[in-house]
Amino acid sequence: MQFSSGEERSAAVVGSDSANDLALLRVSDMPAGIPAVTLGNSDAVAVGETAIAIGSPFGLEQTVTQGIISAVDRTYSAGGSSLSHLIQTDAPINPGNSGGPLLNAQGQVIGITTLIESPVEGNVGVGFAVPINIAKQQLTQLEGGATLAQGYLGISVQEATNQSGLAVAAVQAGSGAATTGLRVGDIITAVDGTTINGFDDLAAQLAGKQPGTKVTLTIQRDQAEQQLVVTLGSSAA
Repeated sequence: MQFSSGEERSAAVVGSDSANDLALLRVSDMPAGIPAVTLGNSDAVAVGETAIAIGSPFGLEQTVTQGIISAVDRTYSAGGSSLSHLIQTDAPINPGNSGGPLLNAQGQVIGITTLIESPVEGNVGVGFAVPINIAKQQLTQLEGGATLAQGYLGISVQEATNQSGLAVAAVQAGSGAATTGLRVGDIITAVDGTTINGFDDLAAQLAGKQPGTKVTLTIQRDQAEQQLVVTLGSSAA
């Protein structure tokens, strides 16, 4: 790890949380005089507020970009897993920004930049950050060496035709969904009693649930309603 002074130190991963794309690092021999940032309150963030990102996009160290908060409480899904409650910003975020702070106008950290949505792997005005309050909530577990993972159904879904819910398009062999008997063509209409109308609803219901957690899926199969209890696996498996 290199500091702004140019000094380098080794860092060890203490704990990680793949469900929120977070990791806690420990530097045992910090250089003298390194200032610490102030953590803000991401629950108070509002659309239109100033957003400042610091990182090393494309290897360009100590780069600062500015924009606004363009949305809050976003869900991003890809590759069978998802991130929820994200802060969205139009401050330019590029490869190399991930892991850097997203600051408000007072210089307080309100988020940790994590990804962009772009067809060309470069900034097109939509970047996302994990709210700092989520990191605060996980800090005690991470300090204790926890390795947290996102619970995983093991399915691919698509929008259902002519009804609400999500249609199961594929089921991963050996997954909790497969073991429970979920089939291609089943329509998921609710998770733990909460109605599922689209991808964001499903992602929100799975967000924060650890592997081994049981969830109850309400499905439509052959025009009949059924409930299946699925044990979530790990997205890292």
